[in-house]
Amino acid sequence: QRALKAQREKLERERREEEMEREMKANCTALIALQDSEYHRSLLHDQLQDLRKEQQTSEASREALEVDLEKAVRQQNHATSRLSRYGDNPRLRQEATEAQEAEDTLRRRLVELTQRLVELKELIAEKEELLCM
Repeated sequence: QRALKAQREKLERERREEEMEREMKANCTALIALQDSEYHRSLLHDQLQDLRKEQQTSEASREALEVDLEKAVRQQNHATSRLSRYGDNPRLRQEATEAQEAEDTLRRRLVELTQRLVELKELIAEKEELLCM
């Protein structure tokens, strides 16, 4: 009987040790999953911060482009007006052409920048949704 009792105690001890080992493995797995989740959340925060900075910079660039575009339009209108007033003059024609080219370039850049701002807005909304903000 003592041998049976000792054997049962040994089996019970082994079973408890195995159960404790399973619990420790489960706790480690849960801890790793938690740390991984926190890492990805931190990464999302960093990405969101970078996107917001780019958005601010792009907004400022867009405002500057709009000012430059208004200036180019005024210059082009002024040169065209002088051409019509004073007749064809190579220097005035050159000024009008350069002003028109500047206006076209600025308009293209403004369209590209506006499209990027739309993309940024969508990306920011996506990141905020992932972060449940």
